[in-house]
Amino acid sequence: MPNVNVTHSHDLGIDKAKAAVILTIITLLERFPEEATTLEQNWKDDTMTFSFIYAGQKITGTCVVTANSITIQSDLPFPLSLGATLIESQIKNHAAEYLTLVA
Repeated sequence: MPNVNVTHSHDLGIDKAKAAVILTIITLLERFPEEATTLEQNWKDDTMTFSFIYAGQKITGTCVVTANSITIQSDLPFPLSLGATLIESQIKNHAAEYLTLVA
């Protein structure tokens, strides 16, 4: 079971929701250039697999975009899994913010 499992609803459709996901990634990497590095992402249809290094730990996961929701799942390395609740909260806040920006 993933340490992080966040679903956020929207009414943007798939293309705008994907744009919001990309905007979120770019913005977060710009906010934390020292801590978050080595981003890899790959889209297959409406599912993005991703990995990046945060605070020296590799994080991997998926982001599934549908016409009315975005679901992000990730398995966190042990040191980061201790803050999974805080990480989920941050993802929810950023998802709401960036989905609104592309609306």
